[in-house]
Amino acid sequence: MDNNGYRLLLPEGTLDYFIISDVKESASEIVIYLEEKNEVPKEYAGMKVESKGFYVDPKKAGQKAGSGKWAIKTKC
Repeated sequence: MDNNGYRLLLPEGTLDYFIISDVKESASEIVIYLEEKNEVPKEYAGMKVESKGFYVDPKKAGQKAGSGKWAIKTKC
């Protein structure tokens, strides 16, 4: 899937830490699914780091905490 155009809809720097895993388009919105990269940022390379994951919105009952998967919606 070619995601180059969709990256322009994301805040600068987002793809430093996430990859676009899927995109779904409808007539009224675009949903961009992001997956967290499993990499330590360069500025923390010499330090001991531990992932704490993300807190999950209770409305997303099927998503487990710390899964690193997110969706961003934008209206067309």
